[in-house]
Amino acid sequence: QDEQRSYTHEAARNELWEARSRMSSYGRALLVLILDEASDQRGNELATTLAGEVRNEGGLSWWALDRDPLLFDFADTSIEVTATAVQALARRDPANPLVDRAVRWLMLNRRGGYWGTTKQTAMALYGLVSVLEARNETAQPFSVDVYVNGTMTGTQTFTAASLTAPDPIVVTAPAREGANAVRLVKKGGGTLYWSAKAT
Repeated sequence: QDEQRSYTHEAARNELWEARSRMSSYGRALLVLILDEASDQRGNELATTLAGEVRNEGGLSWWALDRDPLLFDFADTSIEVTATAVQALARRDPANPLVDRAVRWLMLNRRGGYWGTTKQTAMALYGLVSVLEARNETAQPFSVDVYVNGTMTGTQTFTAASLTAPDPIVVTAPAREGANAVRLVKKGGGTLYWSAKAT
């Protein structure tokens, strides 16, 4: 029975591999995950193809898809395909700069701390958590001094519980016309994820 199950999985992978040219980037990202799970070396070639399909602008990278292949609906699913590609590529090479640029794109495409739908939010979280796992990031205490235009606006302290806090810490400071400088001074272990927005 185990041999039959193994053959069935191998046959399914082979069938999917033969169909890879007809797949969207979403399908190819899912196939990379399947191939890697089975230690199938064809995942190397497909991961290179997937990385070549990315769109880049400034310091951001994403995969675009204007339909939902799972629901057979015409709806922008770029969030989902980017999150799945991030999941596939981060497991292979967590330090890849492409992963960082795609994570930034995902974070900038939230609306009020969430993504467009519950499905998109779930898929985005799968991708982001995969990056944390691939990089072996752990919850560690640290503090951050925030400076805006050379003036310290405060210190934020983070504990291990901050990693799973539902809401981000928001620091507000007055801006000036033209360019503004934001500087963060981190003390302690762990990783700080941050973004800045001017209004």
